[in-house]
Amino acid sequence: MMARTICANGHLLTPENTTIKVVRIRHGKRGRWLARQCLACRYQSMKKSSYTAEDVKAAIQGAQAGFTMAQLTSYRHPNTRVIRQNQLMTAMQDKPKLASALRPLFARNRITNHKIQMQRLSPRGIFAPSSDVILRSVEAVVPQGLTYHQRQEIIGEMVFAVMEGRLDLNDLRIRYPEFARGADRMFPTKYAPPSLDAPAFRDGASPLIETITRGLWT
Repeated sequence: MMARTICANGHLLTPENTTIKVVRIRHGKRGRWLARQCLACRYQSMKKSSYTAEDVKAAIQGAQAGFTMAQLTSYRHPNTRVIRQNQLMTAMQDKPKLASALRPLFARNRITNHKIQMQRLSPRGIFAPSSDVILRSVEAVVPQGLTYHQRQEIIGEMVFAVMEGRLDLNDLRIRYPEFARGADRMFPTKYAPPSLDAPAFRDGASPLIETITRGLWT
């Protein structure tokens, strides 16, 4: 069976006038295959939606302001959408200078937005490391010989301080004693049993003796 040489609308299917697309079938026969698409037909279908100079100007201003092409054309972004995608694509095909100016802006904005989504911006304006990097760095500083609860208390307080910006990763080893002293106050059983008059909780004044549910000599 010979391949078709013209499309349904009579355009020649030359290499310059065709593009390859992946066709997927969702109902009936499963699978996917490659098919040719007429560029002239696609261009005519995009021409059906005319664009205005105001729409193109709004798209240029949005790209310069840091918005991606999807944010300016997709229905998923109603607050930033200024033009339909087929209208913008038609304008870029009609005006090569417009396309050469917008494509680098859209690529830059897409990379910038991806970095903002994947990384947390710290209060200092510097991209902070991920939480797993912080946890591994803190665990490497806190000694292994501590009791389980005391070590977890120190690790939690130090990680929280790093994420809040009160502690820098380069100062973990220097400022570790500061957090260790706080854990000693929380868990005074390191050197001696705690007093029954000591606070039972960090944020309360109830003594430990009030938490005893049965007698000491029964």
